[in-house]
Amino acid sequence: MGSGDNNKFTSLALLLAQPREVNAKILREAAERAFRRTFATTKQEDGDFLVHTRAGQYALQVDGKAMGVIYSDAPYWNDPKQVASQVDDPKLARLVIDHRAWISVDWFDRGETTDPRDIYQMLSALVLELLSEDARGVYATESGKLFRCNANLRKILRSGSPMMSFAPDSVSFNREDDPRMLAAIAKAKRRWPEFILHWGKRKPGHRFGVKRVFNDGHGDEVMWVIVESIENGRIVGTLNNEPSYVTSIQLGATVEFGVGDVVDFFYSDGQRTVGAFTDAVLRGED
Repeated sequence: MGSGDNNKFTSLALLLAQPREVNAKILREAAERAFRRTFATTKQEDGDFLVHTRAGQYALQVDGKAMGVIYSDAPYWNDPKQVASQVDDPKLARLVIDHRAWISVDWFDRGETTDPRDIYQMLSALVLELLSEDARGVYATESGKLFRCNANLRKILRSGSPMMSFAPDSVSFNREDDPRMLAAIAKAKRRWPEFILHWGKRKPGHRFGVKRVFNDGHGDEVMWVIVESIENGRIVGTLNNEPSYVTSIQLGATVEFGVGDVVDFFYSDGQRTVGAFTDAVLRGED
């Protein structure tokens, strides 16, 4: 899905209910509204421009930074149903299955001088201008997070810190100065007995997950683990995120740790999901 290394890319993909008309003129006007400047119709050495390069692809340069826009009138994923089967939220899973087209705003500049906060702010500014009634959700490639198009998403896109919602948890999660995140962690720890109660009543098809911090010397990374067993205060489960920085484990790896390491949880019966309090903060929900 994407990560922060140089082999991956940062992008926000707008998932659409149906194909729409997209051309250089439409995108250029959206970019001019988003960035409040004029964009040339041909490539410039240092100036701002937006040009059509090939079918469905457009090159965009803002303040010397290389960006791009891609449009497709096909689903974003080759197998939407398979992807949807890995999504715990039923509404988000339905969004994955039902969308029919997409527009992505991509960050291609490989310079190391741009703050990630500025990258996500620039991506968000253009995505906001491309939102319309046919938009169903946004997929953040670097983190693999999905968002429904609603008032909360618009709030995130307009905020001064969209990175906190769209970036991988290892980038955006560990903010000791954020009272909302601290409150979400405290809520999860306070309601941990509720998780254990439902774990004891679990049935086939139910899913239980916990979030913890992993560290292997490459930085902290907060990731979800699908629980397989809980015994004597130890949790055994399967890593449910693709690491962005931690290299010692991979998506699908079996991990074991103490319940004291848990910073969040969720449980789902396939119809209703409870928990994921820190994710709600990252999505900008109150």
